[in-house]
Amino acid sequence: AKLMDHPELLVEQYFEKMLEREKIRQHLIMTVEKQLEVFRNVVKMLIELDSTSEEKEFFKQMIFDTNKRLIEYTISLYSGEDRQTVDSLVGTLATHALLDRKGRDENQIGFINDFVLGTFVGQILLEPSIRIEKGYSAYMIELAVTAYRVQNRKNKSILWLKIQNVLNKFQSVNIFTFDIYLKESLVRDYIELSIYDISFFNIVFQTHSISSSVFLNCYFKNCVFESQNLHGVSFINCTFDNCSISDDITIDGKNEITAIKCKQLKCSILIERNPHFELEEHSLVNSLEREILIKLSDISLSKGHHIVKLTGCFEKSKSKDIYMSLKKLEEKGLIDVNGIHVRFVTNKIPVIKKIIGLNNEI
Repeated sequence: AKLMDHPELLVEQYFEKMLEREKIRQHLIMTVEKQLEVFRNVVKMLIELDSTSEEKEFFKQMIFDTNKRLIEYTISLYSGEDRQTVDSLVGTLATHALLDRKGRDENQIGFINDFVLGTFVGQILLEPSIRIEKGYSAYMIELAVTAYRVQNRKNKSILWLKIQNVLNKFQSVNIFTFDIYLKESLVRDYIELSIYDISFFNIVFQTHSISSSVFLNCYFKNCVFESQNLHGVSFINCTFDNCSISDDITIDGKNEITAIKCKQLKCSILIERNPHFELEEHSLVNSLEREILIKLSDISLSKGHHIVKLTGCFEKSKSKDIYMSLKKLEEKGLIDVNGIHVRFVTNKIPVIKKIIGLNNEI
């Protein structure tokens, strides 16, 4: 329970175990804190270079240049046969468990994963003297935010506050994820978002509005929705787990809110559809639905097409209608929405050809 309330302890344990093991593996006379200091200093240099990996020799030079005193002090701790030189200690640090070979020919060194690098970047950004406006690329900030999902609320809040000074570097979708990851709530109104593959835990979608947006392959757990704050929002292949809605019975159906191929677990906030709808007459397809079928057939009769790219073939103002039409076409058994792709249902291709006036084979 303590780890649940203090997720940063998990991160500390992760680093501590790895670095304690490294002391034994590499015969490294260096405390966990000093090892962390070495790599934090290296990351400061990488931030300046806006780089995640460098040539092996240059990386070794960075380790030395950013930690001269610490390396010289560490050398003085070795004696007898274990005596180290600057080169041998730097070589040891360059093969540290936090690092990994990178590049096509593995001739570069970088951090073992984005989480490790992002944690260091986040720690540096949290230093009071650091001004985020200077020299931090959007990519480095994004790494820090993603890693800081598993930090305590105080650390998240400090990072979120600093990022507010450089929001001009980011698109609205990034700003939305920063708010969700670091504030765990909506803190402004959002418009025209395309959100992929994000898990939302205990988020209350009530305080601010989301308009003309789409959520694809997202997972919502213990979330609370207010349908009047969602306008023209589509949920595609999303899962709602133990979620509720405060101002209605269902989330879809009003305010042009559409749910396509969504699942609900331990809740019933989606309109139950009859899956056995059969298309009898092609006259049941309206003009926009027909237009979508034509666009899809222009791309391919057999392959899937990216659902957001498909909406990009139409005017932006039509995106809400496109998602609603895709839902209708899916209910009519003409198309299949799978993940973020949409394709024709194979055995309905003859019917589709008839609807769009393609009677000859393609």
